[in-house]
Amino acid sequence: MARAGATVILLGAMLAGIALFSAPRLSAPEHRAGAGAAAEIVTGTTGARAVARRIISLSPALTRIAADLGVQAEIVGRTPWCTAAPSTAVVAGDLLHVDLEQVIRLRPTHILRQAAAAGDDAALLDVAQRCGASLLVLRGVDRLTDVERAIDAVADALATDDTRARLQARAAMLRERVRAALRPAPHGFRGPVLLVHGVDPVTVSGRETFLGDLLEALGGTNAAPLPGWGAMTLEDLVRLDPEAIVLVAPGDPMAMDRLAPLRRLGLAAFDSGRIDVLTAPDAMLPSTALDATAIELGLILARLARRGITGDST
Repeated sequence: MARAGATVILLGAMLAGIALFSAPRLSAPEHRAGAGAAAEIVTGTTGARAVARRIISLSPALTRIAADLGVQAEIVGRTPWCTAAPSTAVVAGDLLHVDLEQVIRLRPTHILRQAAAAGDDAALLDVAQRCGASLLVLRGVDRLTDVERAIDAVADALATDDTRARLQARAAMLRERVRAALRPAPHGFRGPVLLVHGVDPVTVSGRETFLGDLLEALGGTNAAPLPGWGAMTLEDLVRLDPEAIVLVAPGDPMAMDRLAPLRRLGLAAFDSGRIDVLTAPDAMLPSTALDATAIELGLILARLARRGITGDST
């Protein structure tokens, strides 16, 4: 299940574009929270005072950001891979498909969306208007710089008159928390590191990805010869012969065995024992979880440097 979730999240990262934007905010009609409840006016513009937010997040990364902003309990809809959502939240779609009927049933006040490659959110926009919900669409949340902008965008989208100051303060704290984790690892390995996600085919994090950026921010060097998320043949891998390989396997501490097919290729990384596994649960999310991912990756770089001296591969 963990591998399947990581695959879907990786696919989402591959499909995303480069620019970051938010869709126009919607002026909304009166929205009733439920039978017998007082009517509440919910708009996508500033100045709204929401009695109760009902948030649908269609991106695991945006769900994590929203949860860390302190509104986890208000998330009523999610993707199958949103581990930061409350257990009561209902699956309402994912990056590739949105269950519009489920969205309507959930009566959202806010919808958070990471755009698919096709960029066609017309149907979701129509449903948002029918529900009187604010729709925020983020495109290309893939670089480290995109993460800070995403934090601010989600905080702004969810802000109401009575929560704006608190959300802005929380967003500032989260931005600083991420920045604080992006320091070069002391005595960390500085040679080329290949960040691998799978071996059949060999899929990697290249340049211009948030994991590639993170590796470089920690003082490492990305060995991938291509930009973005991509695949390599075994022949390409042998020619590249990286000095170190880190398998990205969120939540799977036993994943080292997945590298077994590469051992017989005679790569320098295996000869020196410079192989490791990044298991941070949200390692594939360009989100506020980057600080935990950065801490673990920094420790890995330190271990890789030690193995070059001692030959230790444990």
